Amino acid sequence: MPKEKYLVKDLPIIYRKENFVVYRKYNMDFIVHNINLPFNKGHTHIKSYKFSIDIINYILEERIPYNLTYSQLKSMLRISTNERFKSKIRCLMIRKHRKNKQRYRNKSQQIPSNR
Repeated sequence: MPKEKYLVKDLPIIYRKENFVVYRKYNMDFIVHNINLPFNKGHTHIKSYKFSIDIINYILEERIPYNLTYSQLKSMLRISTNERFKSKIRCLMIRKHRKNKQRYRNKSQQIPSNR
């Protein structure tokens, strides 16, 4: 894909789909930006190019894979503009957060000795 105009600083655009743009940072991370939102409120940092493309497709298709981590859901929340979709993401984030809190831990109990 040919390099397009720089929208942010001097980070090159490496992918564009509808209102989303992917920039490559200098340390080989990626920034996904929703150009309908101000940069400080509508961007997220992603480690892999593949997931940066996936996250754009998930948002455009309004699809939330259940296997995403809490931080990946948070990234989706930051760059989405659809409020109904954002509320679905928030609900899943709350469920994942509760699930992590409710993990069972077997605490060893000391048995009192009768000596």
